[in-house]
Amino acid sequence: MPASDIVEVSANYTIEASVSTVVVDATSGNVDLTLPDIVPRRGISITIVRIDNGANIVRLYAMSGQTCASAAYLTVPKNESIVVISPVSGTDWKYESRWTAAGGAGAEVESQVVLAWSDSGTSF
Repeated sequence: MPASDIVEVSANYTIEASVSTVVVDATSGNVDLTLPDIVPRRGISITIVRIDNGANIVRLYAMSGQTCASAAYLTVPKNESIVVISPVSGTDWKYESRWTAAGGAGAEVESQVVLAWSDSGTSF
């Protein structure tokens, strides 16, 4: 069954299997998010929406033995960011896309897209 729940968080949170979108407000402090197990999520993306523009840090961690874009964690940028991450290879979550408002409301949006080939685990 596809993930469909949307949750709002302002503190550390372990993303549940049913969650498709996490809305994060780090105004009050740093927030660490832990991704669910990659295996049952194959082909199902998770969207992280950061709604604050503060100096606190939002980190996205994989479960033990898994990685985020071949690293221990990813940092979600401030400025109303949207990060879509997908479980596409072995034990590694990959960026599907990322958008960051360059200067807040009404600003142009920067875009970075990483395509991932699931059969080889190679990113382009």
